[in-house]
Order: sequence, then C-alpha cells, then structure tokens
Amino acid sequence: MQPPPPPEYQMPMLPPPPSKGRGRRPIWLAILGGLLVTALFASVTIRLPYFSEGPGPVHDVLPLIHISGEKTYPASGELLLTTVSFSSERLSPLLLLQAWLDPATDVVAESDFLIPGQTLEQQNELADYAMDSSQLDATATALSAVGDYPKDHAPGALVESTFAGCDASGKLFPGNVISQINGHVVDDRVEASDRIDDSPRGKPIVFTALAGSKEVEVRLRRTKCGPHGETLVGVSLINVFPIEVKIDSAGVGGPSAGLMFSLGIYDLLTPGDLTEGRIIAGTGVIGPEGAVYPIGGVEKKVAAAEDAGAEIFFVPKDNYEAAKAAEPEMKLVPVKSFDEALGVLTGDTGGTQQGD
Repeated sequence: MQPPPPPEYQMPMLPPPPSKGRGRRPIWLAILGGLLVTALFASVTIRLPYFSEGPGPVHDVLPLIHISGEKTYPASGELLLTTVSFSSERLSPLLLLQAWLDPATDVVAESDFLIPGQTLEQQNELADYAMDSSQLDATATALSAVGDYPKDHAPGALVESTFAGCDASGKLFPGNVISQINGHVVDDRVEASDRIDDSPRGKPIVFTALAGSKEVEVRLRRTKCGPHGETLVGVSLINVFPIEVKIDSAGVGGPSAGLMFSLGIYDLLTPGDLTEGRIIAGTGVIGPEGAVYPIGGVEKKVAAAEDAGAEIFFVPKDNYEAAKAAEPEMKLVPVKSFDEALGVLTGDTGGTQQGD
C-alpha cells in the first residue's frame, strides 16, 4: 500500500516590492491641486463690483400692443424696440474676464450703474416704473396724432409719473386713475390740478384712485421736493385715454422703447401700413407731447438692430453721432419728435433730408 502523496505546498502571498519611480505623490503636487480647486471655486463664486453690458434682444412692438374699443389694422412688417443686455448680478472673476475678452461687451463699474446706497433690486424697480410711464407717454402721443385726445377723454385724471422725494412717490403709480380729490369728483387733468391747488395748506390731500380694478384712498402732503425747492405733492397727471391700450413690456425695463411703442400704436389704429413689409427698429424716450429724448447704450442697440436685419434705425438726434460711430450698414435716421419719425415712414418729411 503506497503512502498518500504529500500535501501541495503553497508559498505564502507577500506584497510585491515597490516599483522604481512610483513612490508617494510629492506634497507640492497636493498643495498645487488644492490651490487650483480653490482658485476655480473663487472665480465663479466671488462677486466683484462690475456689470457687463452688451447688445440685447429685440422685440416687435406690434404683437405687444392690445387695443380695445377701436378698430385696428394689421402691418406686414415689424417695428422693433431694441435693448441693452445687462448682467442680472455682479460679475464673478471668470465672467469679468469673459466680458473683457468679448469685443461686443463692455464692463461697467457698479458706481456708474447704481447710485450710492441703491441696491440692484431698487434699480430694477425704477426700470419697471420707467417702462410703465413710457407706455403711457407713448399712448398719449399716438392718440393725440390719431384723434382728438386729450380733448376726447374718459373721466378722471391719469397718473403719468411721480417725482422722486415727494410724498406721492411710492403711494401713487403710473396708470392709477384719480377719480376724486378731497371727496370731489374730477373729470380731467385740469380739474384735478385745480383741486390740488385749492386744498388747504398744511393739511393732507385725499386722493381716491383706481389701481386696476381696486379702489384705494391715499393721503398726501405737500413737501419741498421740487427741483427748485417747490412745495409739491409730486404727481404728474394727464387725461384718461378714451380707449383701452395695454402694452406687454416683454420683460424689458426703462423708458427707451417709448418712440417705437408710439409708432406701433399709431400704425395699428390707422389704415395703411407704416412698415410696408420692412423691419424698422429704433429707440428713444418719448414725452407725452411727442418729443424724443436721448437714451443710453445706443451703440449696443444699433448692433442689436443690425443683427435683426433692420433696414432703418430711428435714433434720438442727441445720440446720432454715437450711433454713426458704430458704422452700421442700415440707414440711421435722427429724430427729435414722433412727428419727424412718422413723417419719414409716411413720406411727409416737410422737404428735410434726414439720416445717411
């Protein structure tokens, strides 16, 4: 009988010796990696006192205007409002670098954008307020050109704007309709102004107003808040419109769309077609009586209009040289009033030659 075979012998498993050149990572590499991660994190999270400014989106104003109580007429082309795209928050170091490297974008210091003590939220509120006021001014301008406004009007007095620092600021808003002052019904702007002037000095003046469909009562006092030290309530009034005109702001703030809104309202309310199938762009603050005032960022708005394929660009006369320096291929037309812009589109320019 043969003895069993010896058990198979297996050498114990030992760790392999370290390979040459594969020792522990040097400490300086770990430190460098940590610094890079920290720098990358800081480049996207730290906020600096700068904003970016560049060409913004354009919007055809015609679909944004909604008119009730009057026949409207379609247009075959477009009337474009132009905008400046502003960063919604302060720039990070990485975004600041990107803005500096982009030839179409400018870097704006916070001190050039916000007044001391003002927050970004307050600036945005002011921009929305200016847009509301500009829509009223555009409507007043267009209705004056189309019909018998302001003589033809609905009852009450319409708040066009309020003056910063006066008691009306933050209590009355553009679009509010004043129906009574100190319990007396008012029919128009003149009667409302007379009621304010006749109110006893030193006592609050009670305004009854419609804010949308809600009636509110506001007590206001005269204070020394005018630009020359006048004692004022601080409200600017116009006559209430005889028809309902609502304008969608398309998320845009500021007053510079006023000229294009006024042209759009006029085009919709009159037979014919101001655009004649063209893409027409422009910018300009408009007053309730049709004067066109300068705006900021005109070079960016020129670039936005040209990118949109505009053939004509209306620009406030005081902004014309800056717009011309952008060397656009489209026709620049400097204007001082709504009537001048309308005359260019209707062919009635009074024999004057405008633009390039």
